[in-house]
Amino acid sequence: MTMSRMTRILALIYALACVSYAAKAGQNSFVTINVRNGLADNSAQTLFCTEKGRLIVSTIGHINLYNGDSFSHLYSDDADEYTLKKYLGRYHLYVDSKDRAWLKDRNMVKCLDITTEQFCKDISKVFISEGVRGTVDDLFVDSSGRLWLLCGNALFGESVKHKITVDEKQVLQDVETEGNRLFLFYDDSSVEIHDMSNGKTVGRTYSLFGADREKYFRTSVLLKHGNKIYQVRNARSDGGILQEYDINAGTFKMMMELPYTMAGMAVFNDILYVASQYGYWKCNLKDGTKEHVEFLMLDDGTKLYTDINAILFDKQGGMWIGTQKRGLLYAKQFPSPFNSYHWSDPRYGEYEAIVDKVEMDEEKIKERGVICYFQDSRGWQWTGTNAGLRLLKKGQDVPVVFTENDGLVNSVIHSVVEDKNNNIWVATSGGISMIEITNGAITFINNHQIEDNVPTESFVPGKAICLDDGRIIMKSVDHVVVFDPSVFKSSKRNLFVLNPFFSQLYVNGQLMHAGEKIDDNVPLVKSAAHTDKIELNYNQNSVILVFSGLNYFRPRQTYYRVRVIGIDDKWKVMSHNDSEDLVDNNGILRYRLFGLNPGEYRVEVQVSMRPDVWDGETRVVNLSIKEPWWRTTGMIVTLLVVILVLLVANFRIFGLNYRIKLKQVQLEGDVIRKIQNFINRAEGIADNPKQLNMGDDNVDDDNENNKLEPEFISVMLSMIPLFNKTKTEDVTVSMLRDNAGYSKEKFYKLLVRNIFKNPRMLAKAILLQRARNMLIETNKSVDDIALAMGYDSTNAFISSFYHAYKKTPMAYREMMGKK
Repeated sequence: MTMSRMTRILALIYALACVSYAAKAGQNSFVTINVRNGLADNSAQTLFCTEKGRLIVSTIGHINLYNGDSFSHLYSDDADEYTLKKYLGRYHLYVDSKDRAWLKDRNMVKCLDITTEQFCKDISKVFISEGVRGTVDDLFVDSSGRLWLLCGNALFGESVKHKITVDEKQVLQDVETEGNRLFLFYDDSSVEIHDMSNGKTVGRTYSLFGADREKYFRTSVLLKHGNKIYQVRNARSDGGILQEYDINAGTFKMMMELPYTMAGMAVFNDILYVASQYGYWKCNLKDGTKEHVEFLMLDDGTKLYTDINAILFDKQGGMWIGTQKRGLLYAKQFPSPFNSYHWSDPRYGEYEAIVDKVEMDEEKIKERGVICYFQDSRGWQWTGTNAGLRLLKKGQDVPVVFTENDGLVNSVIHSVVEDKNNNIWVATSGGISMIEITNGAITFINNHQIEDNVPTESFVPGKAICLDDGRIIMKSVDHVVVFDPSVFKSSKRNLFVLNPFFSQLYVNGQLMHAGEKIDDNVPLVKSAAHTDKIELNYNQNSVILVFSGLNYFRPRQTYYRVRVIGIDDKWKVMSHNDSEDLVDNNGILRYRLFGLNPGEYRVEVQVSMRPDVWDGETRVVNLSIKEPWWRTTGMIVTLLVVILVLLVANFRIFGLNYRIKLKQVQLEGDVIRKIQNFINRAEGIADNPKQLNMGDDNVDDDNENNKLEPEFISVMLSMIPLFNKTKTEDVTVSMLRDNAGYSKEKFYKLLVRNIFKNPRMLAKAILLQRARNMLIETNKSVDDIALAMGYDSTNAFISSFYHAYKKTPMAYREMMGKK
């Protein structure tokens, strides 16, 4: 198409005359996301949204992956680059169907493997895996995710069996496909069509002629939408054009020509958005009207004039803008329904006069701690206090109290009002809460705070009213807030379908990356997002699984439903207000599993914007905690084999050791018999005390060698009960030693020194023990006991008893409580 300079100027004047500038009510309000929020650099060059809703942002030297609350910076050095001698443009980001991000920038390309979140160190190996061994001069990815590699004048694409020959006289700038047709866009403004089924060229069309062709050759950006391909072509520095190519008709249409350059494009709701050097353009694809948004309105009311590199719409319809120097800008699809008017605004007085007419029932707020009172159309009584919201239903005597733990934005309640749908709106010290009531039951509590244009200051007690037109007015310290509940989107049951995104894994407190070891184990072979099963050692049993709902629209309004099969099969619903800090302000879930026993666990996660709607997919992560090495099947088998070998060896040795063991048993038997015989002799003597001459303690004392050691006597006395209650054949030397509390060596030495002596002293000790028992168990006199024990006199008995027990018989009896 030929266009003279004058014609272009007239077209530009006409376009500018038709512009509806963005300085009007209802314009999107943008928040800034830059290095302060974790972006690697404030120059956002390109944007891409994955199928799951994750953002990929390229900045100078980095690729940033955004999970809803934080960025992962992936940096590559020059060693990761591959030279593309035919690519002369600037930043261009592609993502292919194999989860590889290709970032081109003037004669080079880098490749990021999204599954591992690591840059490819040898891109030539990637090309070889695609079946290309020669030098690659340029590469492209079409809208279906197919990778195309240009080698000389040959273009290779996956599953394309026939050679595609490229015009070497021109620079190939872009490729696109539709069915079996391949469209090649050259720098001379032409598009060449090839039949991929046979490799033949079937047509060629030019969009520009003459001077225009020579001017707009510098760069090209494509966007396919339906059966149209939109193309931006730029001059070296002083202009750009937007064209529409009809795939079916094979014709071009000039849509816009500007005296400055344009960049990335996006389509949303049949509006084509075009980034440019001065703001962005909106082209209505239905009626052809155009609008230039010259500046962006920031959330603080500031007008921002900036050049824009890229435009993107996320899965919730939120608009993302990448700027050259000001980072990322984000605007929600639906602007906040809250209108907040400061006391300096003329409209403040109008609304204040209305809400100030609301009067509170003084009788209802006399109680200490009560701030406001409201009775709704059901007759339910709502009482706002400094410790929560009390609800007393009809026919009930005890109210139910709602606090922050139950989902309210704050527990200090200043005013309550009912809307036309009979839902309740509560003004607190932390924002405004909506309480949804269905069939007499509270089904949902939704909170609105500063990000929704709700003032951060406290609200005035009782000053809330619902107007006849459905709007609600609430008064705060310095503002009046006006909103219409009927236009709210955030409370709809099926506004957006969210899917959980597994973003990070911590093992024993350590953040794990793909391929990273912990104690010689690699929990993540791929990135967390691409991992379904995690194997851990028995001592790596404390993990944190981090999930994002990728809810950019309302992060705080993110609900998770989790269950861990292997621990508890029941679903548990969590949100920021009732998850014990498991869900943060940004809607990120950090689910903790500590002290897991060895076994298999299945973690299932769902995410939603409401606690009663779960229509998204279920993300499953399987955890396998291995048994300790000594409890593994292989080790148990090995131990059994070893035990079997030892048993065989022991069986052979048994014959050799049998005689020795038999002798040892015989020796033990001799020892036990000697001890029992010694005790029997002593007891026999004690049974006939007259032969002991109990009146004389010095009998045999002149023979020191015949005395028994007191220690031996004590041991023998302790053994008597053991022999009385145990059969002799069941008594062992070990039992006797344990009873005495002696080592083997000490026990045998004590026996050797005493067992061959006269047992008279042991017999006397037995008699005194019997006498002691009689003192405790009977009422016999000391004289009778002395006579029964064979003593010649009571004094002799008292003397012997005192010598043994350090007390007289009567004193001993009194001590033991026997009167």
